[in-house]
Amino acid sequence: MATLGRARKILMLLSTAALGGCTGLVEGWGAPEEVAVDEPDAGVETVATARAAFDRDVLPLVTTMCSGCHANGDMAIAWMKQTPDEYTTMKGWPHLLELGAPATSMLLVKGMHQGPAWSAEQSAQILSWIDMERDEQQPVEMVVEIPAADIVDGMNTFPLDTVGSVGSKVTTSIQKLTAGVYMSQIKITAGPEGIHFKHPLFVTWNGATPTPDPADSFDTVELDLAAGMTATIGGGLLMLPSVPTGAKMSISFKSIGKAIGSGTTTLAGCKNVPSFTTNARTPLSGNCVSCHGGTNGGATAAVDMTKVNDTSTGGQTAACGQILSRVNLTTPDQSGILLAPDPASGVGHPFKFSAANFTTFKTSLTTWITAEKP
Repeated sequence: MATLGRARKILMLLSTAALGGCTGLVEGWGAPEEVAVDEPDAGVETVATARAAFDRDVLPLVTTMCSGCHANGDMAIAWMKQTPDEYTTMKGWPHLLELGAPATSMLLVKGMHQGPAWSAEQSAQILSWIDMERDEQQPVEMVVEIPAADIVDGMNTFPLDTVGSVGSKVTTSIQKLTAGVYMSQIKITAGPEGIHFKHPLFVTWNGATPTPDPADSFDTVELDLAAGMTATIGGGLLMLPSVPTGAKMSISFKSIGKAIGSGTTTLAGCKNVPSFTTNARTPLSGNCVSCHGGTNGGATAAVDMTKVNDTSTGGQTAACGQILSRVNLTTPDQSGILLAPDPASGVGHPFKFSAANFTTFKTSLTTWITAEKP
C-alpha cells in the first residue's frame, strides 16, 4: 500500500530537517504546513495538491475501470458524470469518499459490485488521493514520532521519553514472518505523570523510507492513563505486510502528553451486530471461547471473548466490538482473528485449525467482516 497522508508529512519533515533516515520527530516542532516545501532549495519535491493527484493518478484509473457504468448511465450510480466535471461529482457523491476514515470510502471498498476489483497498487493510489483530500480539508494536528528502533522476534519495548512522556513505553510481542511482521500484546504503560495520546501509527523503515500501517488500524484510538497504568492499544494485534529484513520501527502520534483524567476511548463499535451473531458467534464459540472466554487468563487478556455466548443485545454488541478490534477491514486476510488460527500463516498460536476447518471458519467470519464495511 502507498504511504498514508501522515507518513507523507513525517517524511517531508524528516527530509526538510535533514535528519537522515530513521530519526523521529520531537514534540514542539511546527505543524507540517509550516515547512516551505515549495521553495527550490528546500531539499524536497513540492507536494502535489489533491486535485493534481486526482488528475494524475485517479481519473485515468476510474475512466478505464468505471466509466462504462458510472459516467452517463443510470443516474443512481452516475458518480462519474461530467457535469460540471468528474472531480466535483465524485467529491460530492454520498459516501464515495469518507474523509473521516479514508480506507472505508465506497470508491475503495465498492460494496456489492459486479465490476472488477482494484489491484493493491490501484487501491494505494486511490487511498493516497483520499488522504490528501482529507489533509487539505481538515486542520493538521501536531505529529510527533519516536526514533526508529531495531525490531526483534519476541518482546520489543519503545520508550516514549523523546516525545514528551518521560517514563512511558509501548511494548509488543513481534513475530517476523515471510509475509511481514505480526504484532500482538500491543500495550502502553504510563510514566510518572500519566499519559494522554491520540492516534498512534506504527511505521516501518527500510533505510530512510517510511511505510506506515496501510490500514491505519488505530486511527480512532485515544487513551488517558494515570501513572503506572497499563492498557492495550486498540485490539492489541497488528499485521504489517511486506516488511523487509532489517527494517526498523517507529511510532508516531497525533498528540501526546500528560494524563488529563478524561478516561479512555478505543476503536469504534460494530455496524452490523446481527451479522456477527449469525455468522461469527457460532464458530468463535465452538473453537475459541474455551480458552478466550475466561478460563485461560492469558488468552482472555489477549482476545476477550467472555461475551461471545451472551446472546443479549448488550452482550453481542460487546463481543462484536472486541472481535472487530482484531479485524483489518481494508485487507481482511491480514486480520489477527484469522491469522492466529490459520495453519499456513506462520503466526505463533497454541491452536491451529486443519486446512479444511480453517476454510469453513474463515468463510463464516469473512461474511460478517464484509457486512462491517460501509
